[in-house]
Amino acid sequence: MKRFRRIILSIAIALFVLSLSACYHSMITYYQDKQNYSDYSGEIIFINYSSDGSIYLAFDHITPKTSDINFVIVGKNVEIVSEYNLNELLVIGKTVQFVTAPRYFGDGYVMPIVGLTVDGTVILDSQTGIENWNDWLASTTRGRLFY
Repeated sequence: MKRFRRIILSIAIALFVLSLSACYHSMITYYQDKQNYSDYSGEIIFINYSSDGSIYLAFDHITPKTSDINFVIVGKNVEIVSEYNLNELLVIGKTVQFVTAPRYFGDGYVMPIVGLTVDGTVILDSQTGIENWNDWLASTTRGRLFY
């Protein structure tokens, strides 16, 4: 009986890992397609400079509409935007233009910002931002395990 339980548990774990791998692979495939990215604008209602270096932003009045209001800038893209005085550029109430791929990948997921324009100044061009985002995805722990 114990051997049967171990076999069932092993199969369940294998199926779980395979499903994570398939989900992660579909996310990688989605973000590699540049046609999935679009231009948006929104009024900043929340800013958080995370201890891991990420910048989290939430927006109101997003046009066109998205499935969520929360976004993140990570990796080399943070380094690029940090070359600007973010305390003056990114302030609550300011409307900015940004580029993202709007697919939502589940609870807790935050969509990436890969392009950012503030007051007519491009502080992160989307070509570079998309490349950096995909590099970051491939280099994360999940990327090494499942991609």
